[in-house]
Amino acid sequence: MALVNEIAKEEQVALASGEEIARLPPEVTQQEFTLALKRIGRIEAGMSTIMQHLKTVLKGLSSVEKAKLIRREAMTQLLQTVITDDQQERETQINGIVNENMSKYEMIKAQIDEDESLE
Repeated sequence: MALVNEIAKEEQVALASGEEIARLPPEVTQQEFTLALKRIGRIEAGMSTIMQHLKTVLKGLSSVEKAKLIRREAMTQLLQTVITDDQQERETQINGIVNENMSKYEMIKAQIDEDESLE
């Protein structure tokens, strides 16, 4: 559709500028042109649907990557805590780390749910 509109605009500009366009008999009938135009419209609609699905998949992959990063950071913190501190401090720090990372994870999940509801 956009291509047809551009061609029509170019012809209007050419007519307005005074250039003469040699009119040859059409090589394509109006029916064939309309059929091709409808097919192009369906293809464009299909492509836009595919693009929307790809955007959704990419958002999902992004959220998975964020969750992986949070888990990796949490595991690193937990391992460092287990290695370095005594038993009492270790339990306190582990609980703090778990609570902190759960809140991060829930915040990201809420953000994802919000993004999905906007679509």
